[in-house]
Amino acid sequence: MRFAIIALALAASLSPVALRAQGPDLPPPNPRLRLEAKRATGPITVDGKLDEPDWLTAPSIVRMTQVEPNIGRPSEHRATLRVLFDAEYLYVGLFAGDSLGLAGVRVQDFRRDYEFGPNDFFGVTLDPTAAGKYNQAFQLTPWGTLKDVEIFDGGQDFNESWDALWRGQSQRTDSGWTAELAIPWKSLRYVNDGRPWLMNAYRMARRTNEFSGWSPWTRASSPHRTAYMGELVGLEPPPPSTNIRFRPYSIGEITSEGTGASFERPLGRYGGEVTWAPTPNAVLDLTANTDFAQADVDRQVVNLKRFSVFFPERRPFFQENAALFSPGLGAAFDQAFFIRPFFSRRVGLDSNGVPLPIDAGARFVYRGGERTAAGMIVRQSGAFDGSIGAATFGVARYEHNLGLSGKVGGLIATRLGDPHAGAGATQSVVGSIDGFTRVSETLNVQGFVSMVRATGTGAARDGYAAFARLARETGTASWFVTAGVITKDYDPATGFVSRTDATMVRPVFRYDWRPDWRPDWMRGITWVMDNQLFTSTSTRALTDAYADWSAALQLQDGGVVTMGIVSTAQRPTSSFAPVIGVTVPVGQYDYARASLTAQSDQSKAVSVGAGVVVGPYFDRQLTELTLSSRFSPGPRFSIEASALRTSFTGGGPDVRAYLFQPLVRVGLTPRMNLTSFYQHNTDAGRGTLNVRYAWEWAPLSYVFVVYNDGKNFGNGLFDPNALPDRRQLVVKLSWMTQL
Repeated sequence: MRFAIIALALAASLSPVALRAQGPDLPPPNPRLRLEAKRATGPITVDGKLDEPDWLTAPSIVRMTQVEPNIGRPSEHRATLRVLFDAEYLYVGLFAGDSLGLAGVRVQDFRRDYEFGPNDFFGVTLDPTAAGKYNQAFQLTPWGTLKDVEIFDGGQDFNESWDALWRGQSQRTDSGWTAELAIPWKSLRYVNDGRPWLMNAYRMARRTNEFSGWSPWTRASSPHRTAYMGELVGLEPPPPSTNIRFRPYSIGEITSEGTGASFERPLGRYGGEVTWAPTPNAVLDLTANTDFAQADVDRQVVNLKRFSVFFPERRPFFQENAALFSPGLGAAFDQAFFIRPFFSRRVGLDSNGVPLPIDAGARFVYRGGERTAAGMIVRQSGAFDGSIGAATFGVARYEHNLGLSGKVGGLIATRLGDPHAGAGATQSVVGSIDGFTRVSETLNVQGFVSMVRATGTGAARDGYAAFARLARETGTASWFVTAGVITKDYDPATGFVSRTDATMVRPVFRYDWRPDWRPDWMRGITWVMDNQLFTSTSTRALTDAYADWSAALQLQDGGVVTMGIVSTAQRPTSSFAPVIGVTVPVGQYDYARASLTAQSDQSKAVSVGAGVVVGPYFDRQLTELTLSSRFSPGPRFSIEASALRTSFTGGGPDVRAYLFQPLVRVGLTPRMNLTSFYQHNTDAGRGTLNVRYAWEWAPLSYVFVVYNDGKNFGNGLFDPNALPDRRQLVVKLSWMTQL
């Protein structure tokens, strides 16, 4: 019976009747909700118990409001929120009720900056200036795992890798769990002018998959959207003080390669970072002998597209303020048409992602009520084997705010001194102008134009890129229309583009259908129509086009079943090889593929996922099978594994490519974690192992032990461009001091 309902629901979601079922959006609160903070009269011990007299007598809210699944309704779970402060800290305390007590808590692991979806957590977002341009969020799980996020432009951009000095503890009880957060005033950016701070508090109760908040927001936005935040009154913060953070490190390394070459760098090689906030609006970061041994490794892919794959930045120094220096088109939604005039992975990494030495760097950011100004300069040494020369990167950014919800900005980036900078250039300069504005809470407009100029030997030429996007986003129906162009010679040596010589038009419609008749286990159906048309900028001929229609059945427990059909028109003008053994010749190809994927509730101890894609692929037949699983009986231990099998038949010899990615996490405490991640890619012919032990022995002070092992097999043994076999052991000690 359930399968019959699924089939009928997916079919019904495509009908015009479904489009008339959408409900109203939740408007911003007017007036804003208010919560009074109380000055603590005695000491507060951050242990998660909330048993001091000040907690018991502070003003409180006693229930939150649902955003998911039933927007506007009271939460099904009790929640008591209070705020205290003293001369050093802002304290936030929450009792999160759960009728199952400890049995109702779901946390997958002890990672700092944990995943949003499968975990219980409580969070608070603060906008001390009430300007809507810069927020700070602090989140905590029932097991005391921390997460902190920087938010820009009222939720438009995020930096989830930002780390602040603060403390948090949790306690689990028979009636739920408690969270206690202590945020130093020094870790907050504020102006002490007596105005109320904007704040929102929110809770994910994962057992019932309920997301609720103190001041609820529309499903198209987030708890960080300024218009939906409440006011925190009664605060008496001390005058802002000069904030200086020192993060020195010492590192030792042993490396050996398959050629027999090896070298050692004994523990005692030093480097580090200094962060100075001379005012609440300005931050200066300095780095020397920069090292990123502890950064997450890139996840390998089997790329069947005709454009380059974008790998996200994972190095902490460059993740700070990354959104500010990254205007352009660059979300996962836009992988087929990716434009970044500046992308930090061009600094300190070669084309294979192998680290290059970074001698020093500096970054300055000023965020005011009317404008934002920033600049960064980094000096990169050449590769040890001389294949890549030294280079200096510089980038400057300016934004002028247009009211509370708009901005116009410009960026200039340059790369000097590297003969491998691109197209024979020894100097590359790229500039861009961009703008964003909200016409209303649901309608926004975005625009961007960029030009690159290269000088030096070779055939370097100027090129440009531009796009415009109009979007309307509501809690039920949203649409986006994007048009853009990238000329043949737009190839910034400081940035990233997924393709060149392309003009694109892309209308997208998304609808979240939640009929009244749905059964209890069904949350709704998300229907997406995504159409893309690409032509050559130089010849105006069609290069490729896609009509991607999908319907995703959302289950109340977080599981999802998705069905999709993609109709494709491809006109490659040169042959290419997506995997070894498959060569796609020049020609005209029109075909359609179908897909079916399913994912169970990822918050449970055991979760599984599977997917299949079948249909033509240019002149061949393609079958893609994916499997994923996770076993996490508690936050101290989890095993994840994913497998991809890509099979090509017809039009030549049968070819198969496999990608296996098992991962094991062991966490003794939220401050001590061991991770082992292996990747086996038969197309690249390479297997890589990354083992990382991290002990946070003091707030933001770590001991890291990292082991990397990469070996070639199969195709990799005969590929002249393959990385050599390499083993590496790194020991790194870092410590944080804040004045």
